[in-house]
Amino acid sequence: MRLTQRHLLTSLPALILALILLLPAALPAQAQTPAVEPLTGRWEGELSFQNVVLTLVVTFDEQDGALSAAVDIPQQAATGLPASALRFEDDALHFELFEGPRLATFDGALQEDGAIEGDFSQAGVDGTFRLARAAEVPQIDLLDATPQEAAALKALDATLEQEMEELRAPGAAIVVVMDGRVLYRKAFGVASVETGQPLTPDMLFRIGSTTKSLTALALSIAAGEGIVDLHAPIGDAVDGLDPALAELTGAQLLSHTAGFKDEGPSYGPHDPSALGETARSWTADSHLFTQPGEVFSYANPGIALAGLLLQEAGGAPYDELIEQLVLQPLGMAHSTFQPTQAMTFPLSQGHSAVAGGAIQVVRPYSDNAGYWPAGFLITNVDDLARFAIALSSGGTLGGHQAIPAEAVELMSSPHSRMGEGAAYGYGLMLRELRGVRIVEHGGAIEGFSSLFRLAPDYGFGVIILANKDGAAFEKTADRAMELLLPLEPSAEPEEDDEPIALSQAELKRYAGAYAQVAEEALEVRIDDGQLVLVLPGAELSLTPLGDDRFTLFGPGMSAPAGVEFIAGSDGAIEYLTLGYRAYKRQ
Repeated sequence: MRLTQRHLLTSLPALILALILLLPAALPAQAQTPAVEPLTGRWEGELSFQNVVLTLVVTFDEQDGALSAAVDIPQQAATGLPASALRFEDDALHFELFEGPRLATFDGALQEDGAIEGDFSQAGVDGTFRLARAAEVPQIDLLDATPQEAAALKALDATLEQEMEELRAPGAAIVVVMDGRVLYRKAFGVASVETGQPLTPDMLFRIGSTTKSLTALALSIAAGEGIVDLHAPIGDAVDGLDPALAELTGAQLLSHTAGFKDEGPSYGPHDPSALGETARSWTADSHLFTQPGEVFSYANPGIALAGLLLQEAGGAPYDELIEQLVLQPLGMAHSTFQPTQAMTFPLSQGHSAVAGGAIQVVRPYSDNAGYWPAGFLITNVDDLARFAIALSSGGTLGGHQAIPAEAVELMSSPHSRMGEGAAYGYGLMLRELRGVRIVEHGGAIEGFSSLFRLAPDYGFGVIILANKDGAAFEKTADRAMELLLPLEPSAEPEEDDEPIALSQAELKRYAGAYAQVAEEALEVRIDDGQLVLVLPGAELSLTPLGDDRFTLFGPGMSAPAGVEFIAGSDGAIEYLTLGYRAYKRQ
């Protein structure tokens, strides 16, 4: 795949582009020609002149034997420019844009490989263009369940409604897929507590960190095409980085083993240029808490930097490459990083609980282009159903190979150990649930939550989007699996998970301070013969399970959380892990 370049336009090229973007008065040409069959449809390629390369999209249409065309230049938000003087005869193509001194002419010919190549001219400046027929968007039915499947999944209604009440979410949308089919697609509640507008399945939500899965897929595709080397220092492709950060690899970034402190500001700049500006402002001292490659520690900055690697290696803005590599091939036509684009589609508002417990609309709408790759995609369950079907079927969608199977395999293979029997691929968490292999990711951002879970061995997926933060619909996802998959019975706690007694010497082995940021250290101390984890505003007892594993349980927790200590080669404890994040012993 050849990727497009964005350049700053100066002098005459800028003038030419400005002329192109002015809407002409000319009407689309109506060319009477019998040779329309090879041409109709969408064609994509490049327009090149004076070291400027622009994406060029031409959509040809035929009505009653008359051929017309509309021209798009996506990088400059120019859409639907009507072509005039359109001719396609004997495999030769001619069309024009505008009139008089602004006249731009395109003359090309159909090549043996099926592409159209030719010359471009405007205001004394000559260039070239190339177009190739765009791949057809795979089609799937929005609802294609058997009567038995539909009857079984009817039970999800009550589960979701109950969990929605427990989580105090104003609304939620859900889709369940299996074997390339959408079996269940519904929305519950309202899009806004202020308007009471009913939520519908086509409405858009922010999905938070589930965005990481799409970033990882794009990089996996780019790696397979030789565009990026995930095992080379990222400084080979990205200039201007802190020297220590430049030595990190794409594989370390995608597997959360780069040693980054975690942060993820929900508000920041809106312009796509912020991605590079943000990452280039980081230093190893400000953003790394340990040596790369030592430990898994979930961190948003690493994925943001991975998105910059994609951008610089691919030669186009991050969001355009996600569009080109993932969204377009999968037909995810309503997914975007741009809030102003999302506003043109049905849109759910985000909500959060405020002091006193009231649920309110979150204002302003969260956006930070410096962290787009880590958590800022705006999409709906319909588009994510396509993503789920492709990932659970080796990249196929609607009977077509929409994305490379090798990329799906790469991102869904284990690349780092998370603890508690789980692993992390690239942008996907990997574990087993009651005998079934699961790949998944969740997301949380101001006002919104997302759950994306697949059982690839069964072609199964469940996606739940909620318009409130802190609202992961785990019970509903589990219930969907119980209704369709051969899960093993829920197991009782194993004998080796029973609490064990620790000697004073063993307790001292774990006691100490652990931190990513020194002033925000977690303290593990010994209190009356047991370990206590001191968190901001809480002190929670650690129950030992053996093999450096513990559990803790406290107010507001629906289930015990796992805590694991990681020892170095000499047996001394070096890290505490909690909530997918590692903290280094001080």
